[in-house]
Amino acid sequence: ETLHLLVSGKATQADRVLARSAFTIIDDALFNRSQQEAVAGARIIVWPEASPTGASVLQEDEPALIQQAGALARQQGIYLDMGLAVYLPDVGKGPFLKDEAVLLDPTGNVVWTYEKTHPAPGEQGLFLLGNGKVPVVDSPYGRLANVICFDADYPGTVRQAGQAGVDLLLVPSDDWQAIDPAHAQDATFRAIENGFSEVRQASKGLSIAVDYEGRVLSSSDYFTTDQQVMVAYVPLHGVRTIYTIIGDLFAWLCILGLLALTGLAVIQSRKRSSVATAAPLPEPQPIL
Repeated sequence: ETLHLLVSGKATQADRVLARSAFTIIDDALFNRSQQEAVAGARIIVWPEASPTGASVLQEDEPALIQQAGALARQQGIYLDMGLAVYLPDVGKGPFLKDEAVLLDPTGNVVWTYEKTHPAPGEQGLFLLGNGKVPVVDSPYGRLANVICFDADYPGTVRQAGQAGVDLLLVPSDDWQAIDPAHAQDATFRAIENGFSEVRQASKGLSIAVDYEGRVLSSSDYFTTDQQVMVAYVPLHGVRTIYTIIGDLFAWLCILGLLALTGLAVIQSRKRSSVATAAPLPEPQPIL
């Protein structure tokens, strides 16, 4: 109920105080898990996409949360990619939610704040849409990039990362049981098309890490396991693919070829029909 009030812009100050308390519990749990994995040796940590089970924050509290994340990243020398639901105050006209991914580097600085561009079915009008520009940064672990969940369903959007020579794509996500595990498995085609490894961390659904050939390096499904921390070793370098150069050109050429053959078949059929109509009937032969 409180989340509904926040999303609709109808939350009172008391509602926001209640939400802050609930959000802090989940966010602190994610920070604790992140610190544990960093101490164990993880160098890049990805939180799942904004969801009721993922990280959330009120807009007025976001600077403090990012400061806390920066301190952890700096202390542990890690890259921390936080999927965040940022709830905006009631300013009259919605949407009142941002679906973000915020990357902190080992110095504790914000590398990017990426906002989801393509809403899932049912999300239209729910959150502010991003500009569709895929962020890219060089790191000691290869060139990194970021999209969120359904953004990975759009090859044209993700091809920006392939054209930029990205080695690892981070994809905070949130699915539901009806599309699990198919949605996560479909996203692995972006890795094969563009020649990078991909880490897709899902709130509810299949979390999966694959290399640039689509080989599964690690996976964990929300609906079938209690362990919700996925650990994967991914290649530091990707490969360049023809798809990053020509995109969907081959598919469009196939469509044009099909249209040309269909048109040629129609023309030939009309010519044969015309010839058959114009041909004179044979003269009847006398019967002897």
